[in-house]
Amino acid sequence: MNPEDALESSLGKDGLEAKIKEKIEELSGLVDREKAIGLIAEERGLTGTGFIGINELRDGMKGFSLKATVDYVSETVKTPKTSFRDVGILNGQGKAVLRLWRTQYEKYKLVHGDEILLRGCNFAFGAVQLGYDGSITVLKRAGFKALDAVDKEGIYNLRGRLQKKGEGYVLAGEGKELPIDMESGAFEGDALFERFSWDNKVLRRTAHSRIFKKLPNVRDKAAEAP
Repeated sequence: MNPEDALESSLGKDGLEAKIKEKIEELSGLVDREKAIGLIAEERGLTGTGFIGINELRDGMKGFSLKATVDYVSETVKTPKTSFRDVGILNGQGKAVLRLWRTQYEKYKLVHGDEILLRGCNFAFGAVQLGYDGSITVLKRAGFKALDAVDKEGIYNLRGRLQKKGEGYVLAGEGKELPIDMESGAFEGDALFERFSWDNKVLRRTAHSRIFKKLPNVRDKAAEAP
């Protein structure tokens, strides 16, 4: 994928054109469109060899970079000697699994919808893995939205207060309530609800939904890996 296509995938066509105009103005018109694209791509880590698409992954590949969106985060899997989390990633070219070992996940705190750039990666045993000097840059945090964001069927990260209502539960916030499918005896209170599905009737868990009973600010902020 060339830098312009990679930027358009990340920013959208209108967003990219706005960034190009901003960069040209920033440099007092001393650069043309092509040079501006190169500078923007470099700033966002989208230049250089090794930036590949998910459909190009093959066992044994090393040292590549990859841009994707987080689809899901698994629970921690423990083995006799170590532990890991699998992070589902996708883009227009396919889907893959990013395997984060031991405490790697805690460094990045990824959630559904985060846009990320992976550098220094290897592909082995069917999963993308960070190499010795590998890193993750969070290009855009998905965050957790207010209930007003739920305007059509889809998968959402939401913030709200879980409350008992009648025989069931609702997720409430900012003057709005949505019915949510929760088991009897669920906790009540403020929380973050990751990767819940709305079918125009009720919020439901998906295969990789998670609930955070504390509200860590880091999940709503963009953060870049060193």
